[in-house]
Amino acid sequence: MGNGLAKNGNLPPAVAMPPEIFQKSAMTQEIWRTSRLPYLPRNAPPKGMSEQQYVLLAYWLSRCQFCRGKRGMESKVYWAFRVRGCRYCLLDRIISKHRLLHDWKVPKGVLAGLPFISINSYDIYWISDIVPAEFEYQTLPPNERPAWTNRKRLTLRQFMEDIEEFELAYKYNMIGWYYDEQEVIRKTCMVDDIAAEMSIDPNHLRSLRLYKEPLDCLSWPPQEKDWTGWRYQMVFEYLKLIQNGYHK
Repeated sequence: MGNGLAKNGNLPPAVAMPPEIFQKSAMTQEIWRTSRLPYLPRNAPPKGMSEQQYVLLAYWLSRCQFCRGKRGMESKVYWAFRVRGCRYCLLDRIISKHRLLHDWKVPKGVLAGLPFISINSYDIYWISDIVPAEFEYQTLPPNERPAWTNRKRLTLRQFMEDIEEFELAYKYNMIGWYYDEQEVIRKTCMVDDIAAEMSIDPNHLRSLRLYKEPLDCLSWPPQEKDWTGWRYQMVFEYLKLIQNGYHK
């Protein structure tokens, strides 16, 4: 589970900066904007992000803001989550929509306003976003929740449209949605889904040959039927090991 985000500009403690650097007064924002325009092509940061955060993510930071590069992986900006992280640190902090709904039993309305990344319509969320959103949702009277959900959904739609533009503008530094990267992220989340449903340690599934090998499909990117087949194969391979004397 993730460590959450620090109060300073919503950046984790690994890159916490002096409080004054995150002042959001109009004058401070204009100073930062004027300073970064020669280097960054966009005229404004994504909605909800200060000029300082924008500069940190897109230009200033070069290492994962969680492990500071100690895990030896290249870092990328994940604009939907407004973080720069390596693959390992990302995987520690994300969870699938499937698991949120079926294992964590999070009401579907809670997710209406939360940013996500999607791989073949398989949605993945930032773990530390869940608790505050669910708290806000659960404190509302039931009759007010539909209107709250609709407002959140509209705001999210506008945010995600904006984020798509940033992913294109900074694709050289974004996840790029390289197929191998997508495959690792989705495999990791799906293994957590399967393990939760079977009440087993996900590491048992990660030790399987099928998990370590490239996804077997006829074309790229894989279709949803390919992922469904992979899921069934993973369960079958694990159950076969159990029958052969491999214990949980």
